[in-house]
Amino acid sequence: MVYGASKEGLVSLAKSLRAMGATVLAVFPGPMRTKMAWDSSPSNDEERVLSRMDPDDAAAEILKHVEQRDVAAVVASPGIVGFSRKAVHDPAWAEALMTNWQLKPLIAKQEQDRPGSSGF
Repeated sequence: MVYGASKEGLVSLAKSLRAMGATVLAVFPGPMRTKMAWDSSPSNDEERVLSRMDPDDAAAEILKHVEQRDVAAVVASPGIVGFSRKAVHDPAWAEALMTNWQLKPLIAKQEQDRPGSSGF
C-alpha cells in the first residue's frame, strides 16, 4: 500500500504547487535500460531487459507531457503503464507483486553474493 500511496501523495503535492502558480510535472518512470537497472536487477533475462524503456525515449515522452502542461505522467513501456494504472487502484496487489517480483529475488541475490556464501 505504501507504493501506491506515495505516488498519490506526489500527485497531490504537484496539484497543490500548481494551485500556487508553480509549473510542476510529477514523473513516474518505469524501468529504464540503464547500467543501474542492469546492476540492481535480480534477473537480466532478455524479456526483462527488453521491457525496460530507452532513456532517450523516456526523455522525449517527458518533454511531451511538459509541453501539454500535464500534472503527472507515467513514462514507461506499454506493459508497465498498464501495471502502474492497476497499482494505483489496487495498492495491495502492487505491493505483493513488487515483493515477489523484485524484493525477494534481490534478497536472494544478495545472500548468494555475500562473502562466505556457498552460492546456493
